[in-house]
Amino acid sequence: MRHTKGITRIPACAQTTTTPTGLCTNITDSLQARFCFILSFLTDVFVPLIQPFVNLKASSSDTTT
Repeated sequence: MRHTKGITRIPACAQTTTTPTGLCTNITDSLQARFCFILSFLTDVFVPLIQPFVNLKASSSDTTT
């Protein structure tokens, strides 16, 4: 990708677990990397922000019925 600038001369691999599982284990394309970033953002940032509201809504509907 020409629009990015390298920080060091030696490329480093991204962090991976010892047994990689999931949709983003073997990224071979920049489009796939973008989709994996969006997936990671949604699961790590957006879901925890929304979770209290979902729990509040679920608990209020349980008490009214």
